Amino acid sequence: MSPNLKNILFGAGIFVLLIVAGYYREIFFVHINMQVFMNYYHETDSTYNYHFPEWLLFLKQYSNSALIKIKWIMTVLVFFFYMGICLLTVWFYFRKKQYSLITLGIHGLLFLVAGVFYIIGKITGKGLEGYTLAREFMGILQSPLVLMILLPTFIISSRNNNSAS
Repeated sequence: MSPNLKNILFGAGIFVLLIVAGYYREIFFVHINMQVFMNYYHETDSTYNYHFPEWLLFLKQYSNSALIKIKWIMTVLVFFFYMGICLLTVWFYFRKKQYSLITLGIHGLLFLVAGVFYIIGKITGKGLEGYTLAREFMGILQSPLVLMILLPTFIISSRNNNSAS
């Protein structure tokens, strides 16, 4: 198989994986939020003429505190999933330790910033504002956005390094 075809197939596979993962991530979190809302207001699906997908019916058995814990765990797991996909893609295309370290550093920095906003919000009594900012940063980390910025950056950097040699 030619290297060009291998690159195209890998890229297409990553693209499909990110679309499917993003879709299921969104559905999962929307339904957790819906169940939290229904638990809080003591409502049922029939109140809204709504039916949970079969694969998410297990969420109905949990209390709000358990659902919130599930959201926190899933947030961290999805972060690591997207970071892993980003690292794998950067390594596949460039095979440069420096680019992998930059990728890890950016993910770590944004994760740290999210945590700082969350903690500052808690400390200052502005929990909602801190949570909202933290959630925005985690939303970036749970999407292909970092990869979409890093890939062209590393391509340009590689081309500049090659032309300077």
